[in-house]
Amino acid sequence: MSVAVASVRVESQPRSEPRQGQQIGVTVSSVDAEGCLTTQSAETLDISANGGRLHQLQFPVDVNALIGVRREGQHGRFRIAWIGNGSKPAAKQYGIVRCHAMRRSERCLWVDPQRKLYKQHGFALEALAFETDAAEGLTEALSMLAARPYGAVIFAADSRLTRTAVDTLRTALAGAGVLVLADPREMSFSLADFADVVLPSHANTYAVANAIEHLLEQPVDRRASGRHEKRCAMKLPIEMQITRDGVKTRVYGISEDLGVGGMAVKLGACESVAFEGELVTVHFSLPVQTKTIEVHATVRHQRNRRYGLQFVDLSVVDENNIRALCAVLPALSRK
Repeated sequence: MSVAVASVRVESQPRSEPRQGQQIGVTVSSVDAEGCLTTQSAETLDISANGGRLHQLQFPVDVNALIGVRREGQHGRFRIAWIGNGSKPAAKQYGIVRCHAMRRSERCLWVDPQRKLYKQHGFALEALAFETDAAEGLTEALSMLAARPYGAVIFAADSRLTRTAVDTLRTALAGAGVLVLADPREMSFSLADFADVVLPSHANTYAVANAIEHLLEQPVDRRASGRHEKRCAMKLPIEMQITRDGVKTRVYGISEDLGVGGMAVKLGACESVAFEGELVTVHFSLPVQTKTIEVHATVRHQRNRRYGLQFVDLSVVDENNIRALCAVLPALSRK
Protein backbone atom coordinates (compact mmCIF):
# COMPACT_ATOMS: atom_id res chain seq x y z
CA MET A 1 0.00 0.00 0.00
CA SER A 2 1.41 3.38 -0.96
CA VAL A 3 1.49 6.18 1.61
CA ALA A 4 0.77 9.75 0.53
CA VAL A 5 3.45 12.18 1.65
CA ALA A 6 2.46 15.73 2.52
CA SER A 7 5.04 18.41 3.10
CA VAL A 8 5.48 21.84 4.63
CA ARG A 9 8.16 23.98 2.98
CA VAL A 10 9.64 27.40 3.44
CA GLU A 11 10.64 29.50 0.45
CA SER A 12 14.35 29.29 -0.29
CA GLN A 13 16.87 30.16 -2.99
CA PRO A 14 17.37 27.64 -5.83
CA ARG A 15 19.80 24.90 -4.82
CA SER A 16 23.21 25.97 -6.15
CA GLU A 17 24.99 22.64 -5.76
CA PRO A 18 24.17 18.95 -6.17
CA ARG A 19 23.57 16.76 -3.15
CA GLN A 20 25.15 13.34 -2.72
CA GLY A 21 23.09 10.45 -1.46
CA GLN A 22 24.82 9.40 1.75
CA GLN A 23 23.35 7.69 4.80
CA ILE A 24 25.40 8.87 7.76
CA GLY A 25 24.51 8.68 11.44
CA VAL A 26 24.46 12.11 13.14
CA THR A 27 23.41 13.66 16.45
CA VAL A 28 20.80 16.42 16.25
CA SER A 29 20.17 18.97 19.01
CA SER A 30 17.22 21.37 19.07
CA VAL A 31 15.50 23.75 21.51
CA ASP A 32 11.71 23.99 21.50
CA ALA A 33 9.61 27.12 22.06
CA GLU A 34 9.51 26.40 25.80
CA GLY A 35 13.32 26.46 25.93
CA CYS A 36 13.82 22.71 26.43
CA LEU A 37 16.88 21.08 24.82
CA THR A 38 16.44 17.76 22.99
CA THR A 39 19.34 15.70 21.64
CA GLN A 40 18.62 12.67 19.46
CA SER A 41 20.14 10.41 16.83
CA ALA A 42 19.24 10.77 13.15
CA GLU A 43 20.48 9.76 9.72
CA THR A 44 21.17 11.73 6.57
CA LEU A 45 19.55 10.82 3.26
CA ASP A 46 21.68 13.16 1.17
CA ILE A 47 24.06 16.02 1.95
CA SER A 48 25.90 18.95 0.40
CA ALA A 49 28.13 21.69 1.80
CA ASN A 50 25.08 23.85 2.64
CA GLY A 51 22.25 21.46 3.46
CA GLY A 52 20.70 18.07 3.10
CA ARG A 53 17.91 15.79 4.24
CA LEU A 54 17.53 14.03 7.58
CA HIS A 55 15.24 11.23 8.73
CA GLN A 56 14.92 8.77 11.64
CA LEU A 57 14.23 11.56 14.19
CA GLN A 58 12.13 10.16 17.02
CA PHE A 59 11.16 13.57 18.43
CA PRO A 60 9.56 16.20 16.13
CA VAL A 61 11.29 19.47 15.22
CA ASP A 62 9.37 22.44 13.80
CA VAL A 63 9.91 24.23 10.49
CA ASN A 64 12.40 27.13 10.85
CA ALA A 65 13.86 25.66 14.07
CA LEU A 66 17.58 26.02 14.70
CA ILE A 67 19.39 22.70 15.09
CA GLY A 68 22.95 21.62 15.79
CA VAL A 69 24.20 18.63 13.78
CA ARG A 70 27.26 16.75 15.03
CA ARG A 71 29.30 13.87 13.62
CA GLU A 72 32.78 12.71 14.62
CA GLY A 73 34.01 16.07 15.86
CA GLN A 74 32.32 18.06 13.07
CA HIS A 75 29.59 20.41 14.19
CA GLY A 76 27.33 22.77 12.26
CA ARG A 77 24.20 24.91 12.77
CA PHE A 78 21.23 24.59 10.42
CA ARG A 79 17.58 25.59 10.09
CA ILE A 80 14.75 23.22 9.25
CA ALA A 81 13.61 24.40 5.80
CA TRP A 82 10.81 21.88 5.16
CA ILE A 83 9.23 18.75 6.60
CA GLY A 84 7.86 15.80 4.61
CA ASN A 85 5.28 13.82 6.59
CA GLY A 86 5.49 10.03 6.53
CA SER A 87 3.19 7.52 8.21
CA LYS A 88 5.34 7.38 11.37
CA PRO A 89 7.44 10.00 13.21
CA ALA A 90 10.72 8.34 12.22
CA ALA A 91 9.63 8.30 8.55
CA LYS A 92 9.46 12.11 8.33
CA GLN A 93 12.06 13.80 6.20
CA TYR A 94 13.59 17.11 7.27
CA GLY A 95 15.19 19.45 4.76
CA ILE A 96 17.97 21.45 6.41
CA VAL A 97 19.86 24.59 5.31
CA ARG A 98 23.15 25.72 6.85
CA CYS A 99 23.14 29.03 8.75
CA HIS A 100 25.57 31.60 7.33
CA ALA A 101 26.80 34.56 9.35
CA MET A 102 27.07 37.96 7.64
CA ARG A 103 29.28 39.34 10.41
CA ARG A 104 33.08 39.10 10.61
CA SER A 105 32.78 36.02 12.82
CA GLU A 106 30.22 33.49 14.08
CA ARG A 107 31.76 33.52 17.55
CA CYS A 108 29.79 35.05 20.45
CA LEU A 109 31.08 36.79 23.57
CA TRP A 110 29.11 36.87 26.83
CA VAL A 111 29.75 39.73 29.26
CA ASP A 112 28.29 38.31 32.46
CA PRO A 113 29.93 39.26 35.77
CA GLN A 114 28.24 36.44 37.70
CA ARG A 115 28.12 34.00 34.75
CA LYS A 116 24.59 33.12 35.82
CA LEU A 117 22.90 33.58 32.43
CA TYR A 118 25.93 32.21 30.59
CA LYS A 119 25.68 28.99 32.59
CA GLN A 120 21.89 28.89 32.10
CA HIS A 121 22.06 29.09 28.29
CA GLY A 122 25.64 28.13 27.42
CA PHE A 123 25.28 24.34 27.25
CA ALA A 124 22.25 24.44 24.94
CA LEU A 125 23.81 27.14 22.73
CA GLU A 126 26.94 25.03 22.29
CA ALA A 127 24.71 22.06 21.40
CA LEU A 128 23.23 24.28 18.66
CA ALA A 129 26.78 24.89 17.37
CA PHE A 130 27.17 28.45 18.66
CA GLU A 131 30.82 29.14 19.52
CA THR A 132 30.87 31.07 22.80
CA ASP A 133 33.35 32.73 25.15
CA ALA A 134 32.64 34.52 28.43
CA ALA A 135 34.09 37.61 30.10
CA GLU A 136 33.41 38.57 33.72
CA GLY A 137 33.76 42.32 33.24
CA LEU A 138 34.54 45.23 30.94
CA THR A 139 38.34 44.96 31.15
CA GLU A 140 38.34 41.28 30.21
CA ALA A 141 35.75 41.89 27.46
CA LEU A 142 37.87 44.65 25.88
CA SER A 143 40.93 42.40 25.96
CA MET A 144 39.04 39.55 24.27
CA LEU A 145 37.52 41.86 21.65
CA ALA A 146 41.00 43.13 20.81
CA ALA A 147 42.36 39.59 20.46
CA ARG A 148 39.81 38.19 18.00
CA PRO A 149 36.67 39.19 16.07
CA TYR A 150 33.19 38.40 17.41
CA GLY A 151 29.90 38.37 15.54
CA ALA A 152 27.68 38.98 18.58
CA VAL A 153 28.18 40.24 22.12
CA ILE A 154 25.63 39.37 24.83
CA PHE A 155 25.41 41.55 27.95
CA ALA A 156 23.81 40.10 31.10
CA ALA A 157 21.39 42.07 33.24
CA ASP A 158 23.98 43.06 35.84
CA SER A 159 26.71 44.30 33.49
CA ARG A 160 26.17 47.83 34.98
CA LEU A 161 27.89 49.72 32.18
CA THR A 162 28.27 53.48 32.34
CA ARG A 163 27.91 55.65 29.25
CA THR A 164 31.71 56.07 29.14
CA ALA A 165 32.14 52.30 29.18
CA VAL A 166 29.54 51.92 26.43
CA ASP A 167 31.35 54.48 24.26
CA THR A 168 34.59 52.55 24.77
CA LEU A 169 32.92 49.27 23.82
CA ARG A 170 31.21 50.78 20.78
CA THR A 171 34.62 51.26 19.15
CA ALA A 172 35.94 47.86 20.24
CA LEU A 173 32.96 45.91 18.85
CA ALA A 174 34.08 46.37 15.23
CA GLY A 175 30.65 45.57 13.78
CA ALA A 176 29.49 42.89 16.23
CA GLY A 177 25.77 42.78 17.00
CA VAL A 178 24.68 43.49 20.59
CA LEU A 179 22.07 41.55 22.60
CA VAL A 180 21.16 42.74 26.09
CA LEU A 181 19.40 40.45 28.57
CA ALA A 182 17.84 42.72 31.17
CA ASP A 183 14.58 43.91 32.68
CA PRO A 184 13.73 46.94 30.49
CA ARG A 185 12.46 48.84 33.53
CA GLU A 186 15.83 48.53 35.28
CA MET A 187 18.20 48.87 32.32
CA SER A 188 20.34 51.99 32.00
CA PHE A 189 19.62 54.26 29.03
CA SER A 190 23.26 53.98 27.91
CA LEU A 191 22.91 50.21 27.55
CA ALA A 192 19.47 50.47 25.93
CA ASP A 193 20.77 52.87 23.26
CA PHE A 194 23.69 50.54 22.65
CA ALA A 195 21.64 47.38 22.02
CA ASP A 196 20.48 45.91 18.72
CA VAL A 197 18.09 43.54 20.50
CA VAL A 198 16.86 43.55 24.10
CA LEU A 199 15.35 40.48 25.76
CA PRO A 200 14.15 40.18 29.35
CA SER A 201 16.67 38.45 31.62
CA HIS A 202 14.19 35.57 32.11
CA ALA A 203 13.94 34.88 28.34
CA ASN A 204 14.33 31.18 27.58
CA THR A 205 17.07 29.65 25.45
CA TYR A 206 14.82 29.44 22.36
CA ALA A 207 14.41 33.23 22.31
CA VAL A 208 18.10 33.84 23.12
CA ALA A 209 19.33 31.47 20.38
CA ASN A 210 17.09 33.01 17.72
CA ALA A 211 18.08 36.54 18.75
CA ILE A 212 21.78 35.68 18.45
CA GLU A 213 21.25 34.03 15.06
CA HIS A 214 19.29 37.10 13.93
CA LEU A 215 22.28 39.30 14.82
CA LEU A 216 24.78 37.02 13.09
CA GLU A 217 22.74 36.98 9.89
CA GLN A 218 22.58 40.79 9.60
CA PRO A 219 25.19 42.69 7.54
CA VAL A 220 27.80 44.52 9.58
CA ASP A 221 26.59 47.98 8.49
CA ARG A 222 22.94 47.37 9.43
CA ARG A 223 23.17 49.22 12.75
CA ALA A 224 24.97 52.19 11.27
CA SER A 225 22.44 52.69 8.52
CA GLY A 226 19.36 52.46 10.74
CA ARG A 227 16.19 51.08 9.14
CA HIS A 228 17.71 49.72 5.95
CA GLU A 229 14.56 48.67 4.08
CA LYS A 230 11.47 50.76 3.60
CA ARG A 231 8.17 50.01 5.28
CA CYS A 232 4.84 50.24 3.55
CA ALA A 233 1.55 51.54 4.90
CA MET A 234 -0.36 48.43 5.90
CA LYS A 235 -3.41 48.04 8.14
CA LEU A 236 -3.65 44.47 9.42
CA PRO A 237 -5.36 43.02 12.50
CA ILE A 238 -2.65 41.95 14.96
CA GLU A 239 -2.51 40.07 18.24
CA MET A 240 0.31 40.93 20.64
CA GLN A 241 1.18 38.62 23.51
CA ILE A 242 2.98 39.94 26.59
CA THR A 243 4.47 37.40 29.01
CA ARG A 244 5.47 38.40 32.52
CA ASP A 245 6.26 36.03 35.38
CA GLY A 246 4.86 33.15 33.35
CA VAL A 247 1.49 34.88 32.80
CA LYS A 248 0.51 35.50 29.16
CA THR A 249 -1.69 38.49 28.29
CA ARG A 250 -3.10 38.97 24.78
CA VAL A 251 -3.96 42.41 23.44
CA TYR A 252 -5.26 43.34 19.99
CA GLY A 253 -4.82 46.20 17.55
CA ILE A 254 -4.10 47.31 13.98
CA SER A 255 -0.76 47.67 12.22
CA GLU A 256 0.09 51.05 10.71
CA ASP A 257 3.13 50.07 8.68
CA LEU A 258 5.11 46.92 7.92
CA GLY A 259 8.57 45.96 6.68
CA VAL A 260 11.00 43.06 6.98
CA GLY A 261 12.58 44.73 10.00
CA GLY A 262 9.44 45.39 11.99
CA MET A 263 6.10 47.16 12.17
CA ALA A 264 4.24 49.98 13.87
CA VAL A 265 1.00 49.04 15.61
CA LYS A 266 -1.80 50.79 17.46
CA LEU A 267 -3.45 48.80 20.22
CA GLY A 268 -7.00 49.13 21.44
CA ALA A 269 -7.79 50.39 24.92
CA CYS A 270 -6.33 47.93 27.43
CA GLU A 271 -4.71 47.79 30.85
CA SER A 272 -1.57 45.94 29.74
CA VAL A 273 1.28 48.05 28.42
CA ALA A 274 4.51 46.70 26.92
CA PHE A 275 7.63 48.52 28.07
CA GLU A 276 10.34 49.79 25.74
CA GLY A 277 12.89 47.01 25.29
CA GLU A 278 10.40 44.29 26.25
CA LEU A 279 10.09 41.13 24.16
CA VAL A 280 6.59 40.40 22.83
CA THR A 281 5.07 37.86 20.45
CA VAL A 282 3.08 39.17 17.48
CA HIS A 283 0.58 37.27 15.30
CA PHE A 284 -0.75 38.60 11.99
CA SER A 285 -1.60 37.46 8.46
CA LEU A 286 -0.64 39.06 5.15
CA PRO A 287 -3.38 39.89 2.61
CA VAL A 288 -4.55 36.94 0.49
CA GLN A 289 -2.77 34.50 2.82
CA THR A 290 -4.34 32.15 5.34
CA LYS A 291 -1.09 31.38 7.17
CA THR A 292 -0.61 33.26 10.44
CA ILE A 293 2.84 34.76 10.96
CA GLU A 294 4.19 34.40 14.49
CA VAL A 295 7.28 36.44 15.31
CA HIS A 296 9.04 37.67 18.43
CA ALA A 297 9.67 41.41 18.49
CA THR A 298 11.36 43.96 20.70
CA VAL A 299 9.41 47.11 21.64
CA ARG A 300 11.64 49.93 20.42
CA HIS A 301 9.31 52.78 21.43
CA GLN A 302 5.76 53.30 22.61
CA ARG A 303 3.51 56.31 23.03
CA ASN A 304 -0.26 56.68 23.33
CA ARG A 305 -0.96 53.02 22.55
CA ARG A 306 1.31 53.19 19.47
CA TYR A 307 4.23 50.76 19.45
CA GLY A 308 7.30 50.49 17.23
CA LEU A 309 8.30 46.81 17.02
CA GLN A 310 11.57 45.34 15.76
CA PHE A 311 11.35 41.72 14.59
CA VAL A 312 13.79 39.30 16.22
CA ASP A 313 13.25 35.92 14.52
CA LEU A 314 11.27 36.49 11.31
CA SER A 315 11.55 33.37 9.13
CA VAL A 316 13.08 33.46 5.65
CA VAL A 317 9.77 32.72 3.94
CA ASP A 318 7.91 35.42 5.88
CA GLU A 319 10.68 37.94 5.22
CA ASN A 320 10.55 37.23 1.49
CA ASN A 321 6.74 37.49 1.42
CA ILE A 322 6.76 40.82 3.28
CA ARG A 323 9.50 42.21 1.03
CA ALA A 324 7.56 41.17 -2.09
CA LEU A 325 4.37 42.72 -0.73
CA CYS A 326 6.06 46.03 0.07
CA ALA A 327 7.60 46.10 -3.40
CA VAL A 328 4.20 46.10 -5.16
CA LEU A 329 2.15 48.16 -2.72
CA PRO A 330 3.15 51.61 -4.06
CA ALA A 331 1.87 50.64 -7.55
CA LEU A 332 -1.35 49.27 -6.07
CA SER A 333 -1.94 52.41 -3.99
CA ARG A 334 -1.92 54.65 -7.09
CA LYS A 335 -4.79 52.79 -8.76
